Amino acid sequence: MTSTKLRFYCLSLCFLISTVCLFTVPVAQAAAVKTQPYVQDSRQLQAQIAQAQSSYERGRYRQAQRQFQTLAKQGNAWAMYNLSAMHAQGEIKHRSSLQAAKQSLFWLEKSATLNYSQAQYVLGQSYEGGQYGEKDLLKAVTYYGLAAQQGHGGAQIEFATALFLGRGIAQDFNLAGEWYLAAARTGELEAQTVVARMFETGEGRPQDDRLARYWYQQAAKRGDLPSQAKMFAYEREDAKAAGSSSKPN
Repeated sequence: MTSTKLRFYCLSLCFLISTVCLFTVPVAQAAAVKTQPYVQDSRQLQAQIAQAQSSYERGRYRQAQRQFQTLAKQGNAWAMYNLSAMHAQGEIKHRSSLQAAKQSLFWLEKSATLNYSQAQYVLGQSYEGGQYGEKDLLKAVTYYGLAAQQGHGGAQIEFATALFLGRGIAQDFNLAGEWYLAAARTGELEAQTVVARMFETGEGRPQDDRLARYWYQQAAKRGDLPSQAKMFAYEREDAKAAGSSSKPN
């Protein structure tokens, strides 16, 4: 998929208030989510989605806006999410940045209500960061949990962290460990390193050297330097143990 298409599928959200960018979802982070259009078994619907995508890629924002709105009226959560992003990114003109933020939030919440996991995840980040005024950790955790249950790796990490720290929810190390493990299995590097440490120390997961090594190895393969150093240390320990066992009594 080209970078342009990737940006289209995973439009970042940036709420502008008084011309200040308060929040963004990096393209690389959004890409890891691998969000896809909310598609029903309908050739006509798929054609509408393709047309909206083409309009956006060509920079025809007014046309793309109309096409997204048509899809949104049909209950398409993916189109609602992209409308939200267009409002936030200034691709739809408004008299004020506050009006743009309100429209962006309106479509984002509608998308989240229809269980679009990326919208739920972004809402969680926004409420945690206080983009709508005061921070609301309870709402943030609620949206993280909803997205996590749908397999959203980033949301699983945030939900696990909230459980681990007792932030907006009752502290639960074991449940936090389960969600970190779920995120690690989706390929989230951060979660893989956390799970490795948990299995190594026995905090949040039963202590298990074999599984600790496994997850350090997975993270090391992804280029994580601390995990690579950990694997090097394991290899030295193994070599030392092998040398000791080979010596005659």
